[in-house]
Amino acid sequence: MASLTLSSQHHVVRALFAKGAHGVLFTPAALFVSLLLAFALAVVTYGAAIPSGLFVPCMTIGALGGRLLGELVNEADPSAADAGFYALVGAAAMLAGVTRMTISLTVIVCEVSNDAASLLPLTAAILAAKLTADLFNDSLYDAAIDLARWPYLPPKPPRGALCACAEDVMAPEPVCLSEVEHAGAISRVLRTTKHSAYAVVTHGGNGRRYLSGCVLRYQLEALLARRAFVLRRNPSPGSKPPPPSASAATSRSSSPVSSRGPRSIRYAQEHPWSTRGAPEEHPWTAGGADPPPGG
Repeated sequence: MASLTLSSQHHVVRALFAKGAHGVLFTPAALFVSLLLAFALAVVTYGAAIPSGLFVPCMTIGALGGRLLGELVNEADPSAADAGFYALVGAAAMLAGVTRMTISLTVIVCEVSNDAASLLPLTAAILAAKLTADLFNDSLYDAAIDLARWPYLPPKPPRGALCACAEDVMAPEPVCLSEVEHAGAISRVLRTTKHSAYAVVTHGGNGRRYLSGCVLRYQLEALLARRAFVLRRNPSPGSKPPPPSASAATSRSSSPVSSRGPRSIRYAQEHPWSTRGAPEEHPWTAGGADPPPGG
């Protein structure tokens, strides 16, 4: 019992793989207690936030279980296979069920045991352990990634997604932004949603929306933080756009023309209605910037 619990795991695994030592090195009771302790300590150690490996502990647990089974079989039938061979097969099966490795694991165990004659039994045990474990859950490493909530895309889609379409996983009312959007609407969307990106759509003449691209959340936050937008003032019904002031292009006075903020808001020289049709809105620029020269 002391040699199983106080020795290093490498020496324990080597002793469990020893052949021709049935009933001499370990008793079934010592193997059973050591198996319970090794399994409990491996669970606690892996769940704690400390750097620790899992390959050798899994090999130790599998070797303990295989050796225990081999000792019991040899007590019932002395002509059965050696208990060390059972330990070798148990270690390989335990590692295959945890890591889901197949060919590489077979090669590793054969090199550790230095027994090429056990290649076929090891292959059968590893394949059976992997197929059985796949029926219940994913590998231990995939489960740890899910518990940590790390973004991970598996190599194969889930079984239910093989025949699914894109509309089956989309939201019924996706959050979209127009190519020209109000800053208040963008700020409201950022406050009420947690999406990392938003679709940019174009409104067609038949009432449909067509996808133009996407914009990332941090890009919108950066634009709002830098006030990289144009303030517009709706004209009163029947009014005409005011003519550009001659002094607006040369004077750098900061006298406010609006009560929207301490910075001055000057009339921009460009007219959107010159290229978009009838005048609908008066463009205003924020931040104290002068309109471009010329008129």
